[in-house]
Amino acid sequence: MLINKLLGLNLKGLKLAFFAGSTVGAMFGCVAGMGIGAALGALFAPKAGRELRQDIADGANCMVGTAREKGSILAGMAKEKGSVIADIAKEKGAVYADIAKGKGMDLAVAAKDKGIEIAEAAKEQGKQLREKTSKLYSELSDKLNEKAEDLKEAV
Repeated sequence: MLINKLLGLNLKGLKLAFFAGSTVGAMFGCVAGMGIGAALGALFAPKAGRELRQDIADGANCMVGTAREKGSILAGMAKEKGSVIADIAKEKGAVYADIAKGKGMDLAVAAKDKGIEIAEAAKEQGKQLREKTSKLYSELSDKLNEKAEDLKEAV
């Protein structure tokens, strides 16, 4: 409790980060441990002010170097994971593009077949209409000829 108040650290957060089992948690734990160790060493070491300031500066530089190194490692890991995810996305995208292409081709064939079916049905209906029209023409022509004959006889 005294150390917590002196250093202004949130030990609960430190425990959570350290026991999280992640690389970030481990890095945070290491950096925090070095900071606590350096601060306690500075408090209890019998050194002159100049030496103490130099030791604190060296400790801070060491922590900054460690943080940069860990950050670089984490950035490399993130880049690698991102590359893997991008490759997976490309592969999945290609698969789905092939599926979509196949479905599009199936739809095109179905539309073509339906178009042929409709054209054949229209052709058949046209043929039937032509036959009915021809039949009606013949019937009308015959009736008109009969009426013309009846009129000639009547005159």
